Amino acid sequence: MFINLPHYSIFKVHGAQAKTFLQGQLTGDIEKLNATDMCLTAYCDPKGRLWSIMRGFKHGTDYYFHLPTEVMNATIGDLAKYAVFSKVAVEPATQSSSLALLGNEDNKLPEDVLKLKVDKDRWLLIGPTDSLNNIKTDSNSPDAWNIAEIRAGIPTIWENTMGKLLPHDVNLIELDAVCFTKGCYKGQEIIARMQYRGQRKKKMYHAVCQMNSCPLPGSAITDASGKNVGEIVSAAMGEKGCEILVILPIALVDEKVDIFCDGNIFRIL
Repeated sequence: MFINLPHYSIFKVHGAQAKTFLQGQLTGDIEKLNATDMCLTAYCDPKGRLWSIMRGFKHGTDYYFHLPTEVMNATIGDLAKYAVFSKVAVEPATQSSSLALLGNEDNKLPEDVLKLKVDKDRWLLIGPTDSLNNIKTDSNSPDAWNIAEIRAGIPTIWENTMGKLLPHDVNLIELDAVCFTKGCYKGQEIIARMQYRGQRKKKMYHAVCQMNSCPLPGSAITDASGKNVGEIVSAAMGEKGCEILVILPIALVDEKVDIFCDGNIFRIL
């Protein structure tokens, strides 16, 4: 199934010092980026708070990153402030677009379209907008991709949660999106302190609720008394109802405490 992704964009980092620059800015190991697989990484502020979570790949000598449009401009604007000290350019890839592919299709793709593996059943197609427009899509709903991301346990930073969450909050360590051996990068001191000295008290879970519409990212999750106990990371409507990724205290989940959003009870999956 081919899915349109109108809410995602791509930016490009290129120049003689691009790899060194990105190693000092993003959480993941840039050495892993290649032309066949999408690698998960993130961009944080100096306090370790997430500005964006993105998938990256390398094509030729250039690096490309795929992320929600609503957080891209702020991300590349901040990156560009540091790029002036290196032989690097950071800019939107305005001539390129993306489609998602769920399940492997045998259809022949245009020669100028890259098919990049996300996981065993999912790919992202990156290429010129005109070429992608020639591919017949099965779904115009971004929820089809959002649901796939939620079920895979992949968090997304949206505008409502930008600058609020730590990588540990959304399981980026378990998702291999944070490298602790490559040296310093922005926010690294805080992230490493949490990893080696902190006692983790919360993490991200997958939950579902029967409701007619989904709450926004950043919406509060409460217990039965109305006390705020967690925060929604992503939400999308699927055949089982509203599915969410939510940050909750580990102890609360272990105790099987009921959780609610706008009076609707969610079930942890």
